[in-house]
Amino acid sequence: MPATWDNYPLNYRPATEADIFAAFEAATHSVFFVPNPKHTFGPEMSLHHWSDAFNDIWGPYFDLTGMYEWLHDYYHLDCDIDAWYTFVNKPKQKTIRDVCRFAVEHNVRILDPTPLRIAGQTCEEAGVFLAFRLAMTKPMHEPYQFRPSDTINSIARGNPDEFSKALFKINPQLASRLRISYSKLNALAGTLWMLTLSGGLLSLFCWFLGFSLISWVNWLILFTVISVVLRISSYLPPTRVEIEGLKTMADLSREIVRYQRGTQPA
Repeated sequence: MPATWDNYPLNYRPATEADIFAAFEAATHSVFFVPNPKHTFGPEMSLHHWSDAFNDIWGPYFDLTGMYEWLHDYYHLDCDIDAWYTFVNKPKQKTIRDVCRFAVEHNVRILDPTPLRIAGQTCEEAGVFLAFRLAMTKPMHEPYQFRPSDTINSIARGNPDEFSKALFKINPQLASRLRISYSKLNALAGTLWMLTLSGGLLSLFCWFLGFSLISWVNWLILFTVISVVLRISSYLPPTRVEIEGLKTMADLSREIVRYQRGTQPA
């Protein structure tokens, strides 16, 4: 039954293996900023290779514990951490397909927007828009008040994490088209951080060999400066957030409805 603007509920439906696989695919490609031919993502990719692919680029950024927390937070995975570790204790023998099946068996759910009744008419796009706005809202906070005519970039730049999370919750397939661009300072800070850590380890190695490559005082000063730059860059908003082919929140709502009807462009 269509809801009204004042009493709109956030309803959920059981997620399918296809939903969870699409979410994994979108999340994986959003992290693999550079092509990695050594690892091809697919349903038969082992968890061991999947974890290695992340570690090759970011280090232990999204390990198997992070995978559990992500499924639990985004899709309400109904199992405790011990059951999860029992499931993934042999990552070379488990695949992405196995994870999707395990998630479905443990009652993962995905947002299922309810059509909204406006002036006596039922509108699916309005229901999706309102569900998206509510899904972005943090607990104990007032709902966001953006409008359908607002651009995706203007809404998402100030709240990239909340926007991305809402998109993954409502339509994982569409999340693969999400593109978030950051300033050059973010990339520079990350590079300098890795160079600083590498320099510190090299200095430690040289110290064990009996000679000094760089004094520890100078290294600590450099480490402190880079840490401050990295901290500052972490607070900078993205320079641009976009979804390929879409401009406004109304465009996004219509596209989600098309996906739900199975009529999205190939």
